[in-house]
Amino acid sequence: MARNFFALFVMLLLPSLGMAQAEPITHGSLTIDQAMMRAALPGSKVTAAYMTITNNGTETDRLVGVEFSGAQKSEIHSMEMEAGVMKMRSVKDGLEIKAGETVTLQQGGLHLMFMGLSAHPAEGEMVDLTLIFEQAGKVTGHLAGLFKDQR
Repeated sequence: MARNFFALFVMLLLPSLGMAQAEPITHGSLTIDQAMMRAALPGSKVTAAYMTITNNGTETDRLVGVEFSGAQKSEIHSMEMEAGVMKMRSVKDGLEIKAGETVTLQQGGLHLMFMGLSAHPAEGEMVDLTLIFEQAGKVTGHLAGLFKDQR
């Protein structure tokens, strides 16, 4: 348990080494930019992904889910320090992206979490990922490649 916690702590807080990044794309009124998934540490059962999502439309949208076939469980997470203790929680109601605003998923804050890895993405490896939005539908593609529309 302590080993897994340490691996997760290192993965989330160290500088962005071993990350592949996708090209920005537009899907409806959303722009997904700076998308990257952290290369999994050897023996690790967890990894995370980060990105910015900008809503250029006039209506609020919500990121309600994420799918990665290489993990048993994929979630939208928040992380914050409370009284010197790292607290990570699943974002149960999804992540609101208000019209005209950008939400940043980054180390030490909001992020996508993948647990129970059956695939261990390596640095530069292309992996399929699907983001599920309440209004915009599904956006599926490759990290380190281009996300594409899949309605």
